[in-house]
Amino acid sequence: MPFEVGAPAHAGQIVVDALVRENVKRLYCLPGSHLLQFYDALREAPSIGLVTCKQEPNASLMADAYGRLTGEPGVCLLTAGPGGANSIAGVAQAYGAASPMVHITGSVPLDASREAFHGVDDPDFLVEMFRKVTKWSVRVKRMEDVSGVMAKAFQIARSGRPGPVHVEIPRLTDYSPHLLQDTPIALPEYAPQPVEVVAPNAEDVAQYAR
Repeated sequence: MPFEVGAPAHAGQIVVDALVRENVKRLYCLPGSHLLQFYDALREAPSIGLVTCKQEPNASLMADAYGRLTGEPGVCLLTAGPGGANSIAGVAQAYGAASPMVHITGSVPLDASREAFHGVDDPDFLVEMFRKVTKWSVRVKRMEDVSGVMAKAFQIARSGRPGPVHVEIPRLTDYSPHLLQDTPIALPEYAPQPVEVVAPNAEDVAQYAR
């Protein structure tokens, strides 16, 4: 169910609210400690069916298949660090096949130490890794940006040449009254680049037909 405007919120609530607004029916996931904020909010969103996978690649591959079959973004939710990295096969496959996908990973708080992030020095390594196989890869750094980033992610995944988008969301919590965006966000259209159509050469066709 949508969350009340002005209610105290954490990032997980805002993300789930965005999924409900986008009419997401299936969420392919593998639970992890970095995702607890999302699962807390998902208990209040019965319209979203959870498909729990045994391995991260299964979640991204299922989301890819969903996007191909329905034309709507397949959505997967995976944990931080190696968990998210392990799902890259399905994301790359969706990118090559122009399959719409919103790939969400959790992350540690922005001020966490190196040890909290599985010993990885660069906190942006997932964003950089997925940048090569997505239309857009972003790490949210402020509570007030979560709603707009989610709207933009779905818009980019659907428009132009469809494809996957990666969104990394740290543990962002704001216990002061926080106004959620409750109005549509105006976003530009992303038109596909023209595809050059090459006509077959009659002589070549005749040669290979022999």
